[in-house]
Amino acid sequence: MTRFRRRGSATIEMTLVGIPIIFTLISIFEISRGMWMYQTLAYSVKVGMRYAIVHGASCDPTINNGINDCIVGVKDVASTIENAAVGLLPQDTLLTFVPGITSAATCPTVPALSSCTPCYMGSSSGSVTGTFGTYPGCLSLTIPAPPHATSPANQWPPEGSSQNENSVGQPVEIDIRTPFRSAIAMFWPDQKTVNFAATAPQCLDATHKFGVTCFGSTSTDDIQF
Repeated sequence: MTRFRRRGSATIEMTLVGIPIIFTLISIFEISRGMWMYQTLAYSVKVGMRYAIVHGASCDPTINNGINDCIVGVKDVASTIENAAVGLLPQDTLLTFVPGITSAATCPTVPALSSCTPCYMGSSSGSVTGTFGTYPGCLSLTIPAPPHATSPANQWPPEGSSQNENSVGQPVEIDIRTPFRSAIAMFWPDQKTVNFAATAPQCLDATHKFGVTCFGSTSTDDIQF
């Protein structure tokens, strides 16, 4: 009889101690994963910024008849960021390219800024509905092969309406955002599943889902040449 009582006590003790330990371990893993993702965001957008600021109006020392053949487009900068963003979901990561005269947060409310370009980093589709809404894929925003026309479409940094937004010393900004879906949400009451591959809008104010945190980072610098 004593032996069976001991077995029952061990089961209760394991239940009382094991569940908190498992929850603590999962929490440590998820917090570490979140910190790693945030560090990856900050690093990758900085790499893309360093690439962009050396492809401005004066990047070609042998400009032929006023044609700058070393300018790049949104696709080129996005590909540079994607190569550095190891572990992120490229098709669900939103990049916003801003010529520096405003911030990425105000882009949707400033229609005149045609060069304020949001797009999904790893997609080549013309229209993608993802976590942040519907935008084009960055890889679809290409520029023509050299020699380039003056101010070709999808050039970035852009010349802009004043023809000098990509001049030396002009500020530019790149904003990057990606969803973080945490397994900790499974422990919350009434949460049946956590979909780690969901692509429906989940980071918008009206459709924000429990268990989804939207991480972001911004890099701002001046064009060097």
